[in-house]
Amino acid sequence: MEPSQTVERHEELAILNRGQEKVENAKRIAKECPVGFLIVQDTEAQRVFYKDTNSTREISTNFTDDDIHIASRLLSMSHPDHLDWDRVNTTAAGQRYEVYTARGK
Repeated sequence: MEPSQTVERHEELAILNRGQEKVENAKRIAKECPVGFLIVQDTEAQRVFYKDTNSTREISTNFTDDDIHIASRLLSMSHPDHLDWDRVNTTAAGQRYEVYTARGK
């Protein structure tokens, strides 16, 4: 199976599992992430926000924990909208937050 077929197949499975609208919404997380920002999931407060890597600036979003789950675990690691878990920044946050990066940002 070609890598592009694997990417497409993972997305198809995610759509079957969660629905087209949820997958499309999850893919927006990476697309809308400003350059130089991290994607932060605060599971206690049940919120997702963008955090500037050079300051304390945060941008609120309407994304959910489920959107993060889809984008980071159900989309193939080769998918352009896959979110990569950032172990270093998650550990630095005292594991209060889960931190992700968007590809190419």
